[in-house]
Amino acid sequence: MSVDLQNSYKEAQDKIAATKTYNEVRSGLDSAKQVAGDTFEQSKDEITGFKNQVQDQTKSFQRDLPNQLDQLLNLAIMSTGGHGENTLTYLKNVLIKTLIDIGPKIRVIMEEEVLRAVGCSQQQTYAPITIYIPVSSVDLSGMLFISPTDDVGKIRYEKESINVGSIPFAMNKELYNRVQNNGTSFNSEYAINYKGTSGQDLFNLQYTTTDQNGVSGQFFKVDLTRRQTPQNFVFEFIQDYYSTIKIVDLNNIITCLLQSMTGAISMSVEPGNDQINDESRFLLIIQRILGLCFDNDSEINVSGNKKIAELDGVDPSFFQFTEIDQRKIDKRLKNIKSKVVEFAECNNVLLPLNYDSIIDNINQLNLVDGDVEKTVKVIDGITNSIASNPLFFPFKLNASLDVDFIKKLTHGLILSLLSPKLLLPIIIMQKAIGKFANEELPTSLTEFAKKFSQFFIAVTSRVFSIFIKEIFDFVSKDIKNLLQAVIKDIAKEKADVRIIVILKLVQLLIVVAQFVRDYRKCKSVIDEILWLFKIATSGFGDRIPLPLLFASQLLSGMSTASAFLGALQEMQKAGVPTGTMPSGAPNLELGAKLATIKGMMDEIKVNGRVDVAIPPLQVVTPLGPLPTIPNVASGKLS
Repeated sequence: MSVDLQNSYKEAQDKIAATKTYNEVRSGLDSAKQVAGDTFEQSKDEITGFKNQVQDQTKSFQRDLPNQLDQLLNLAIMSTGGHGENTLTYLKNVLIKTLIDIGPKIRVIMEEEVLRAVGCSQQQTYAPITIYIPVSSVDLSGMLFISPTDDVGKIRYEKESINVGSIPFAMNKELYNRVQNNGTSFNSEYAINYKGTSGQDLFNLQYTTTDQNGVSGQFFKVDLTRRQTPQNFVFEFIQDYYSTIKIVDLNNIITCLLQSMTGAISMSVEPGNDQINDESRFLLIIQRILGLCFDNDSEINVSGNKKIAELDGVDPSFFQFTEIDQRKIDKRLKNIKSKVVEFAECNNVLLPLNYDSIIDNINQLNLVDGDVEKTVKVIDGITNSIASNPLFFPFKLNASLDVDFIKKLTHGLILSLLSPKLLLPIIIMQKAIGKFANEELPTSLTEFAKKFSQFFIAVTSRVFSIFIKEIFDFVSKDIKNLLQAVIKDIAKEKADVRIIVILKLVQLLIVVAQFVRDYRKCKSVIDEILWLFKIATSGFGDRIPLPLLFASQLLSGMSTASAFLGALQEMQKAGVPTGTMPSGAPNLELGAKLATIKGMMDEIKVNGRVDVAIPPLQVVTPLGPLPTIPNVASGKLS
């Protein structure tokens, strides 16, 4: 994230802090006028204290370079009056509901980006040929080595049984079934080829231990069929296939999410060291992508030998790992092998993880399918059950786990999207159009990220932007609520109810005009948040274009509220204490400053005058254009 963006987020944090302090001082001063020594309903120290407490509990993610999500989470905690833990829980539940309804959006993303990954236009065709693809090229995480009837298999595979002709079809289970039946094809078992929702044949599939050249290995033999249209179009194949399966499987997403958070699944199935290390590298690459911005790039274009300046340094080094990265990878491997988790909040103490309990809890999702509220409670309860583990006493990890859950949503969703059934059409079409030879196809998650970098970065960033939008909406709503008192004060100063209506209308117009359309554009996200403050405190903006000067009578003018907010912001930047007194009583020094500013504003409103020099003007007369005499006009300063 650029220095400019970091400064913008810092500016937003300063404005939130100043607005909250204004509301506190204003409230405290009103109380002091009635009863000396009354305390605020909620002190600034409590707000700051709880915010620091939540931040202390989440040091593990703040050690990394902050991305958009990190910054927005900080704003969310600040804007909600300091109720950090409750904010995180509420926000987590909002995002869980987003996950439940995310299916249609992900299908569009996958279809669009798969076509780009294949590198073809709408007119790209393929021949009805037989191809052999390595099983490892579609099973990057070793899923097909796990039985659907095992405890982990029950949460990784589809909950539906294999039922030919049904939609959605349990293709991951069917791929496992093919691997278990060497030499038996889909057609020979079911007397039908695999069909799309169009009713047309797509392919016949068979597992074999030799390819067309007699080379030993594990392969899927794919017989592509001729469609009923004059030509076999790639885009029709992709759309026809994806419409037959469930692209987003909530159980698998939560499984992958918990795996990225704790390594629980690896603790249960005990894969090889290479597989765990590959996944760790893959997760690090995802984290790097989350730090990318697309402010100057509408089309993602990443190649292996050309640096794309718009993407802030996505070149070959983007997929390389430093010594520090390797230490993280080694530590994750060691912890998974030891079946422990490590939290910075617990002074990096290694705590045993009850991974069987996590797997059992994920299985509970099958019991509440279709009930959104119960689904949210079950998912929310999974992280709560981890935090309540008696072995973790006396550490309080709820806030930390909620933050990690929110931060790892994209990681979990991307891992789930790289399951065999979703990779199958990508690899089939790559081979069908002759883009890759078998030895060039990726056989690990990290290789896939490199060789399909355009697809991988595009899908990851677009998925991430869905969650960014939800958090942005949450933050902007809270900021608008926070600003209501300021808007009302400005309106009261004008003693005109029309100002309230005008401010509201302008707020709506500007927000619509400036609406963020691509949440991968970091600058537009923070600019939108800063606009909210500009709307509330400066009314109609600067007087620059001449036509707009005629509307200057509608300007909100100077106000005590906006002037005091500006002063507070400058004091806080300089480190001047602006909180309440240790006793909880109002900060009377700030109250005195507010009273001073109010007195000055009242004087301006009563006696303020402005003198304007009027230069010679050309006016039309019966004698032709003539200049006027220079003059001076007086007006009211308000």
